[in-house]
Amino acid sequence: MKEVFQNSPGSARDIRLIALGRGISFAGDLVAANALVLHAYDRGWGTPGVSAIMIAAGAPLIIGAPVAGRIVDRLDSRLLTLTAALWEGCCAALLALVLALAPGGPLAVAGILALIFVMGCGQAVSGPAWSALIPSAVPEDQVGRAVSTVQSVTSLAMVAGPALAGVLVGTWSVAAALWVDAASFGALLIIAACLRTRRRPGPTDDVGIQGPWAGAIVLRRDPVLGPLVAGLLILALSLHSVLVVEVFLVRGALHGTAVDYGLISAALAVFLLVGSLLSRRIDSEAGRIRGILGSMALVPCCILAAGFAWSLPALAVVMALVGAANGVLNVALNSLMLLRVPEALRGRTLAVLVGGLQVCNLAGTAVGGPLGSLVATRTIFVAAGLLGVLVAAVVIFVCRSLLTDRGTTDRGTTDRGTMQVGTTAPRDPG
Repeated sequence: MKEVFQNSPGSARDIRLIALGRGISFAGDLVAANALVLHAYDRGWGTPGVSAIMIAAGAPLIIGAPVAGRIVDRLDSRLLTLTAALWEGCCAALLALVLALAPGGPLAVAGILALIFVMGCGQAVSGPAWSALIPSAVPEDQVGRAVSTVQSVTSLAMVAGPALAGVLVGTWSVAAALWVDAASFGALLIIAACLRTRRRPGPTDDVGIQGPWAGAIVLRRDPVLGPLVAGLLILALSLHSVLVVEVFLVRGALHGTAVDYGLISAALAVFLLVGSLLSRRIDSEAGRIRGILGSMALVPCCILAAGFAWSLPALAVVMALVGAANGVLNVALNSLMLLRVPEALRGRTLAVLVGGLQVCNLAGTAVGGPLGSLVATRTIFVAAGLLGVLVAAVVIFVCRSLLTDRGTTDRGTTDRGTMQVGTTAPRDPG
């Protein structure tokens, strides 16, 4: 039995609401994250304190992925989005109170980290729940454009969030930034209540895959998504290992200022938006695969080039290309997943992908930090770039048959609930 959807004629309206809600919430999260990092610095927590904040925020997305995905595939989307927004908003408000009333001391530190972790549990559910709504809100041929719209708005939030955090903390306090985050969840709560589109999951016996790890099984068995996601995870690991030491390349090797570092980071974020907008033109599965593979090849080449950058403008251009490629990659891969994964397993598959990326992000950060004190910064960029190029070459070789339209036109669901591509096997009559 397939899932039951309520798709109204106002699908474009709902996509705009989803994009607005995700953008506001994402901006609020970035305000909170940056404010908490600034708080850790001001309180003298040092590198271990900042790492503890990052781990507390990321751990729920990793260890909670199987459970969160199962929840998304079992419960009504309206109940999930409303409950998650209320949950996260209350956590943000409690964080603001703790920071305002007891900003220091061991108990306050423990309380802050605990609340960050609990709020992350809500994020582990809300992210897949909102993303899984997109195919329910628009026809299949408009999913790519809808994902591009949502991704573009979140890219804007990436630019605005950190800047707003700096203004709020510098002008008022860290607690004020957390109250803004809480207010963003209040706005998200209203938007969730206004959505007409609903995803009501039904029984999943027909897909042939059960259990909390069904999403990982789907990705492993899918001949298209399997190699692409594997390559993406390794690429994320290498990219985050160099982002940790980027400041040393800008300030040390290229003798830039703090403003230069901020402008280069902004270039990456702005061109992430450009890439997201450009990906709206991709309207076929073959085109999305080419976009993903092209981005996978471009990103490590740019990282490698950054290791040889001779000036700050040259580095800015390279990082802008990294941002644009990431924008295309995000939209193309998310669209491909939403269209290829069986409806009853979308929540679990999206949660597994988010959890896997979070593991790679944290691992890359953990590796890049110590390496920065042992190896020259340019060497880290070159090594990460070469690793990425090798991975991209392997993925392109594995997926070479998918680069033709003929290899991506036959698509069906087998009795095991996974998608078949480029095969001549008949569809399961059941």
